[in-house]
Amino acid sequence: GDHINDMFYGKGRGIRDYEISIFDRWGILIWTCKENGINTDWDRYQQDGMPSSCQWDGTLNASITDRKLQNDTYVWRVRLTTIFGEVKTYIGHVSAVK
Repeated sequence: GDHINDMFYGKGRGIRDYEISIFDRWGILIWTCKENGINTDWDRYQQDGMPSSCQWDGTLNASITDRKLQNDTYVWRVRLTTIFGEVKTYIGHVSAVK
C-alpha cells in the first residue's frame, strides 16, 4: 500500500501475444492475464511494452475476489510469442510480503 513494488509485472518489447500465470506452492492457478495486441503500438518510446498491461496485485483472482494472499513465494509462468513468431516460455518466482 506504499506504492513501492505494489504490483508484479513484466516488461518487454517486440511481443505479439503475452500470457502470465501465478501459481501457489501446490501448483494451483491463482491468477492469470492474457494480452493479444498485434495491431497495438505497445513498443513506443518510454513505454514498458505489452507485458506491463498485466499487473498482479497479490490478490486471489482479482476478477472474483479482492482477497489478499498470505505472505509466501509464488511461481510465475510467462508464455509469449514474439513479433517474429517465436514462442517462448519463462518460469520464475515472486515473493508476496505485506
